[in-house]
Amino acid sequence: MVETTVAGHPVILSVECRDHRRIADVGWVEQMIGKHQRLPSHALILASRSGFSAEARRVAENAGVQLLALDEMTAGGVASLLAETSSLWFKIFDLLPTKVVAITEALDGIPSERVVLEIDTSVFAAPGNLLGSAHSIVVSLLRDKNAVRLLARDGMSDHKYFTLSWPLPALADGVRLMLQRIEPLIFVPLAALEIQGQCQFRVCEFRLRRASMRGVDVVWGRSAFEERDAMLVGTLDQNGVPRLTVDVRERRNHDSDAG
Repeated sequence: MVETTVAGHPVILSVECRDHRRIADVGWVEQMIGKHQRLPSHALILASRSGFSAEARRVAENAGVQLLALDEMTAGGVASLLAETSSLWFKIFDLLPTKVVAITEALDGIPSERVVLEIDTSVFAAPGNLLGSAHSIVVSLLRDKNAVRLLARDGMSDHKYFTLSWPLPALADGVRLMLQRIEPLIFVPLAALEIQGQCQFRVCEFRLRRASMRGVDVVWGRSAFEERDAMLVGTLDQNGVPRLTVDVRERRNHDSDAG
């Protein structure tokens, strides 16, 4: 049985096996279907060493149950049912910004400058329109989906430092970010904003298997992540809606006392 949760709902793939010399008849198939209708199974695979009767196959097909006849299945057939076809890599990273540099535009005879910003340096969206502190701008930028996608794509486990550049920093409506100069007293647009700091990337590999659960394609895989057990389940329903969840739990102690 494979069990996890997807979007807060249980996802369970159940397998029942029959090791008899006689083929599995419709009675056993109906019994198993009835059993799992009372259980939270999302999909059922029935395996019989000697195969299935024609009536059993018809009932199973109508109920959306996958049959596995061991006497007629090859290794390739089993692999196609529960195949280890690919891997999915997850990256989790921590960022610690240590330096923020603003590059100002040349304006009215004032040359472009590289200015190291303090945490409380004021950033403006327009002359006199305070947007927030440099700290709040950095937090917002590091949470931006494009920045996260870039870091997740390029970051590796051996990377210790990062630099994130934001050319022509502006708000969603195109309003440019500005700094205020004291001498002369003037607001200067930013040509770029750079965030530098320390980083730590952790990579986790899930080797995936797949199956079909009542018309829903499912992939799942297990892995170990930071001394904990992780289970990944992804589904693609009949409407083409994808869902993905990763369940991380404390690792079970598999050691037992001898005796």
